Amino acid sequence: MAFIFSSGATLWGITALIRVNYFNTFTLNMQSQYLPDILPSVPQWLILVAIEALLVLFMVRAPRNSEWWGWKWPAAGAAIGMMIVMAWWLNGVAHTTIPLIDDFSFTGLEDPALLQEWRPKSLTFALADAQAFRYLILWTGETINFAICTVFGVIFGSFAAALISGTFNWVAPPLQQFKYNLVGGLLMGIGAVLALGCNIGQGLSGISTLSVGSFLTMTFIIVGAISGAKYMFWRMT
Repeated sequence: MAFIFSSGATLWGITALIRVNYFNTFTLNMQSQYLPDILPSVPQWLILVAIEALLVLFMVRAPRNSEWWGWKWPAAGAAIGMMIVMAWWLNGVAHTTIPLIDDFSFTGLEDPALLQEWRPKSLTFALADAQAFRYLILWTGETINFAICTVFGVIFGSFAAALISGTFNWVAPPLQQFKYNLVGGLLMGIGAVLALGCNIGQGLSGISTLSVGSFLTMTFIIVGAISGAKYMFWRMT
């Protein structure tokens, strides 16, 4: 809820003023963020091999007792990767098919309003969570979309998986952990909107397009996660 509150406020609320008037001024004017366009002398397949090699190295360097050495996390990662691809395909089909239903207002696939509403997209959660909450409280003035459906899908899918595996349980976090969750959720909501995506929108969907901005965002997400973990470990010891 803290994540939804802060992301919504940064998108449309009071902190959106800071985003628009200050942070948006740092936008770089690049013709393309596509990595092969920036490195035209490097074959695209070589870039993909290098990225995969780094990911494999990460898994191989994991401790022997880590779940990375089994099938659980690698299989889950492959399934999520396929979901990213399927989401691109599904929204791409919608982009070219659904607008044709309304012949009167349809002005072509390059219509700016059409591109914003039906442009191909994949999984993301910073914008999606905020939109889902706005949909619940403003249902009569909102329309459901792919992003909102994915949020409800994650909630009900997780619930179903927990029931099937027999691991569903109500757990109240300790007060200190709740404080971390509250502050962390607020920071995540603001940071995800400023970065134009979280570890899902930028880390999975963005990197699947070989976007330089996504690689940059994920680099700092990893640095922040490691720093936060080391701080919490220092507090415990």
